[in-house]
Amino acid sequence: MELNDFRVVTSSSVYRKGSAASGALVSSSSTGGQHSNRYRYTLGEVLSTNITLDVNVGDGWTRIRLKEVPKFIVHAFNMITKFGMEVDGIFRKEGNSARLNRAEVQTIYKGQCDIPNDYTVIDVCTLVKRFLRDLKPPLLDSDEFRQRLFKKACQSRISNCFVLTRKEMADMCYYSEEGSKEQQTPLLSDIHFSTLGYVMRQLSRISAHSDQHKMSVDNLSVVLVGSVFGDGIHNPKKGGAGQIRRGSQDDILAQKKQDMNVHVAAVKLLITNVSCGHENLSDGHAPFLGRDHVVSQR
Repeated sequence: MELNDFRVVTSSSVYRKGSAASGALVSSSSTGGQHSNRYRYTLGEVLSTNITLDVNVGDGWTRIRLKEVPKFIVHAFNMITKFGMEVDGIFRKEGNSARLNRAEVQTIYKGQCDIPNDYTVIDVCTLVKRFLRDLKPPLLDSDEFRQRLFKKACQSRISNCFVLTRKEMADMCYYSEEGSKEQQTPLLSDIHFSTLGYVMRQLSRISAHSDQHKMSVDNLSVVLVGSVFGDGIHNPKKGGAGQIRRGSQDDILAQKKQDMNVHVAAVKLLITNVSCGHENLSDGHAPFLGRDHVVSQR
């Protein structure tokens, strides 16, 4: 299998004081009783890796640096892309509950041990979804970023065009002072931007093989929406796409469906535009990343 979208150049472990501390237990009552052994972790507080990638931009390669991507996420996607490209329904099917509820899962999430050999690709996909869903703060930890993303998702649904220009990406990802030509302040932290970019780049790579596993960008967007936005997906106080209006049950259900459609479109935007190449990299901006993440271009 030839993969020419990006390649890992170097990776180095990051150790912070307090890294791999125990995650916070989420009670079953606060999560609807679905999972009794859910733990929340914080990016930067699990064992992580700095990664240098060469990204194919069509007529050359651009080198970018990702900061403190969780080791578990790196190991998981290495396994998924190596063994899972022909596995039907990856990320859609649920893994084996007995394996997924082992006590060792906490250690796996914290990056303190490798993923055991008896875990299947489907198991690992489920672990990735749960880990991302239970992050605290969530992967998209900026209300402003979420609102800009939802606005662009609504526009893309209407136009049925999900490919953004470099300027549209920059406007969505960065805060610029009025009158300034530079997008100066990223709306997400380095760690959140890096992990988001790494995950979306891997999902883009996986979607390119949808003829084998039947999981296109659209399908991946549906099954991963909860992982990207976390538990507060329908809570307007946590950056929901729309306010739940008072009214009949039908009105409320219709509003929730509308919100979900916008959330799915937002995930599709992220996956689609992480690898849109020359538009986002031509002037030293990497998708989801600031200028300081771009190492070189050639």
